[in-house]
Amino acid sequence: MKRTAAWIIFLLLLVMVSVPAMAATGTFRLDKSVTKIFEEEQLQLTLERTGDPAEAEVTWKSSNPKVATVDENGLVTGVKKGTATLSATCKAGGRTWKSTLELTVRRAVTEVTVNEKNLTLMSPDDFLLEGLLSEDTGDRVLVIAKGASLTLTTSVQPADASSKKVTLTSSDPSLLSVSGSTIRGRAPGQCTLQIASLLNPEVAVTYSVLVVQKVTGIKVSLESATIGVGEETMATAALSPDSASIQHVTWSSSAPSVATVDENGVVTALSKGKAVIRATAVDGSRVTGGASLTVAQMAESVSLGQDELTLAVGKAATLRATVLPATTNNKNVVWSSTDPGIAKVNAQGRVTAVKAGECEILVSSALNPSLTASAHVTVTQPVTKISFTARALTVNVGENAQLYWQVDPLDVTDDTVTLRSSNPSVAMVDDSGLVTALRRGTASISATAADGSRKTAKIQVTVLQPVLGVHMVTEEARVGVGDTVRLRAEMEPADASNQRMSWVAEYPYYATVSGSGVTPTVTGYHWGQTMVTGTTEDGGYTTSALVTVGDYNRALKITDLYIQNNAIKTVVLNESNMNVVRFSFEMVCFSVTGDPIMVNYNGSNVFEGSYTYSLSEGESTRHGMFNYNQYMQPQEEIGRVEMTITGYETSTGLNWVIRPENQITVEFTSNSYTGPVLYATEDVTEESMVPDTQGEE
Repeated sequence: MKRTAAWIIFLLLLVMVSVPAMAATGTFRLDKSVTKIFEEEQLQLTLERTGDPAEAEVTWKSSNPKVATVDENGLVTGVKKGTATLSATCKAGGRTWKSTLELTVRRAVTEVTVNEKNLTLMSPDDFLLEGLLSEDTGDRVLVIAKGASLTLTTSVQPADASSKKVTLTSSDPSLLSVSGSTIRGRAPGQCTLQIASLLNPEVAVTYSVLVVQKVTGIKVSLESATIGVGEETMATAALSPDSASIQHVTWSSSAPSVATVDENGVVTALSKGKAVIRATAVDGSRVTGGASLTVAQMAESVSLGQDELTLAVGKAATLRATVLPATTNNKNVVWSSTDPGIAKVNAQGRVTAVKAGECEILVSSALNPSLTASAHVTVTQPVTKISFTARALTVNVGENAQLYWQVDPLDVTDDTVTLRSSNPSVAMVDDSGLVTALRRGTASISATAADGSRKTAKIQVTVLQPVLGVHMVTEEARVGVGDTVRLRAEMEPADASNQRMSWVAEYPYYATVSGSGVTPTVTGYHWGQTMVTGTTEDGGYTTSALVTVGDYNRALKITDLYIQNNAIKTVVLNESNMNVVRFSFEMVCFSVTGDPIMVNYNGSNVFEGSYTYSLSEGESTRHGMFNYNQYMQPQEEIGRVEMTITGYETSTGLNWVIRPENQITVEFTSNSYTGPVLYATEDVTEESMVPDTQGEE
């Protein structure tokens, strides 16, 4: 009986253990037949569910929503190139069911382009293709010779597409074969070449291809191999083989300045020389043939670049003779002078003036002496020196001054000079030497001989602008205690020559002034005001500015900061002589272990505040008058608090923002605080805490 009872108990336990395991049954798995989509493409996930999870609520999730998103119905949208894990989850039958799918989002190709730099592309209307095309070709025809190979360079857009590979397909491999990115002409005829994206083949570029029988040789013949300038001859080209598809050539000359050739092979001689007349096949074979041409030229005229020449005694100049045409076979000339005692000439046409007088210089063709030209030569006595009677000249704006000078020697042919000012906006000069001063500055007045001798004299003219008055650009200025500020005065007129001034402060206790120009430096010492006055060195004119001294970054001081009953207490003193009507501050709070403690409804440990009651000079704030913006009283004990004043306003309209580098942070740590101290700043401890006698903040 005991053994029977034991078996019954064992069977009951076995049933109790097996019942929960049998409770959760069924199927829950994603269809993984599609694992790749494009950006902006959608995929409806299919979930196979049987048994317990068949009716359970499914939760969809993407591990990387920046790559792919999935909505509550399992609709997936590709967002950006990358991979993401998509999961479906539900709870049923006392367990959690989950199935995942690894999805790749690909960036599609939007355009396929081909580098056409080395391709032969022709219009289907080109007369060279007449009779060779059997079907519509579109805008252009790619021409390739039989037996020739071309390797195409392709690219896709965008550059970061998931695959940059393309496939090349020929509509007739017997005419045009494809191997990778290389095409080869197999037999003459017309077919189509398509270059398509491997990733999305619908993006493709298509060419109509014409395979031609290429030219293998060209023989050029000329009716006459030697002609004169202005004559013409005919060039012809014989192409081989006779079965070449395109029986046309382009004509060119190796020296177009010697001879030109038109599209019909008509050669025109232009100048003496040699040229090769070439014919080039236009079928892409680049086969060329040529024939040599000689063009001859004779002299027709002789001329000089000038028919008048004036030289100073002892000077020389070279005359240039021109024999036309420029390509004549003999351009040599012979030079001579009608009076070598006045001017002589050498074999190179260099004329040298010997003494004052006039003569003719003659030149003739060495090949044909009847071709001549001449130049009339006048020899003069040049200027040797020009000097001003004064070394320099100083004149005030609006005044005039007369210049005087001397020209040597006294028997010069031409003693006139040209006067010029280097800076006519400062000082002008007329032909008689009268200088007119226009504005402050310097100018160099030069006198240059008009006879071509290039003799020059210069005199420096200084134009002065007297001071007529002075004024401050800004009549009021502010400066902090221990800081400096630069004032600025402006002369009247602004370009006065003497810009020096002397400066004095009425009350040096508040501020001192230094400097000897129009931008003195004021140094602040104590809160207050003083008048700063400057006097011009030229004319003794004066001007003043009122300087207000105060360290605006230190106008307010936190004199007390502590925590009482887990509430923040603070006292701020107005140390300035201004009436502060509002100031702003920032509080940062930490727990007793130094961790940030949430005191702001936005979830941070930082809140801002303000005090909007008037504080006169030497007055401190009152408890209970502070505004704590978005402040949330923490349940956890505050162990450390930091306070920073960030700006204030005064009754006079001054709105002062304290820049971060000038801000002072004061902190208070309680006796129970065990965390780190992050700032080496002024602090207040519980031992120095002032009891709150004026209410909560």
